[in-house]
Amino acid sequence: MELVKTQQCPNCGYIVDDAYAEWEEGEHEVECDRCSSHYLVEPVYEFKGFKIQKLCAKCGESEDVCCCEDGEDDEMNQEVCVMCGRVIDIDNEPYETGESLGEYWCIDCAIAYRLNEEISNETVQ
Repeated sequence: MELVKTQQCPNCGYIVDDAYAEWEEGEHEVECDRCSSHYLVEPVYEFKGFKIQKLCAKCGESEDVCCCEDGEDDEMNQEVCVMCGRVIDIDNEPYETGESLGEYWCIDCAIAYRLNEEISNETVQ
């Protein structure tokens, strides 16, 4: 069977405008607008592969759209605050480490914890 680039009636040759053609996968019964005959049409698609693009770790855009400066590391050093769950860019943001290995605190949580601890100590004394 020959594949054609436009949907056309096999009886009278009428070419269907692309806006009205059947583009969904599967077989469709169609009535010709010119000769009123019925025919079957089935669009055939070919899988060509996957287009895969890496996302920039800093801005989240695909590499072809990313505006980050070349030469910067694609991956920043990130840790998650154990208190609030916020992602901390440890190369560019202030943070504190906790007593446990791998425990990181964003600066907001560290300050809040310290203030809370001072208030608790004053209350006890």
